[in-house]
Amino acid sequence: MRYFMLCISLGGLFVSASAAEAAIIFTTQSTATQSISSPLFGPNPVQLSAVGPQVFSIDTAAGTANVISALTGSDLPDPLNPGGFLTYSLANTATTGTIVTNPDGTYNVDFQLLFELMITSGPLSGITFETLQNSTFAASNIPTIPFPPGTAFSDPLSPDITVIFLKSDPNNILAGLGINIGDPIGVSFGRVVTIDAVTSVPEPTTLVVSIGMCILGVTRPWLRQRRTAPVSG
Repeated sequence: MRYFMLCISLGGLFVSASAAEAAIIFTTQSTATQSISSPLFGPNPVQLSAVGPQVFSIDTAAGTANVISALTGSDLPDPLNPGGFLTYSLANTATTGTIVTNPDGTYNVDFQLLFELMITSGPLSGITFETLQNSTFAASNIPTIPFPPGTAFSDPLSPDITVIFLKSDPNNILAGLGINIGDPIGVSFGRVVTIDAVTSVPEPTTLVVSIGMCILGVTRPWLRQRRTAPVSG
């Protein structure tokens, strides 16, 4: 009886898991590149490249997609030290996204997100820049979920210009240069996020193994009874 009840419970879990099967969460190592044009960093656009993990949450049944990024870089020019560079973190906020399954089984994904860049070294540490309008990151005909290495998300529109604003200046350093909270400091363009590797994928097999053992536990006593039952003659 205990085996039977356990099997019923696991069966219920299996049904629940099957219902949620369309929701897939996986982690990648990704590279985000962009160009920033700002007098704060010099007369020419600067090219930034940040790397780090991204956690994707994809629900093909609901048609929704989400991503959380924790990227870092070390190639931001230091406006207070010509020739020097600053480290920074690059994260996305307020993300919405959609995923569409094509007739051939491939996927089209479209993310609309805000992002912020926080300086993490030197006297400017803590200064944060952000976008106040959504940036688009889209990719078409993705063959699989999780997304394979080499999948690149970029804005299909050109030019893909997004204005960057000053979000925080804890030591009022930029205020001394006439830049205040909420002021635009330049623009971002040429944004591309490329998946380098998939580093973590959920393991769905544990529940299946448990159910298999449960079924074996229920049927074993019944099979033993059949083997030992007297044969009527």
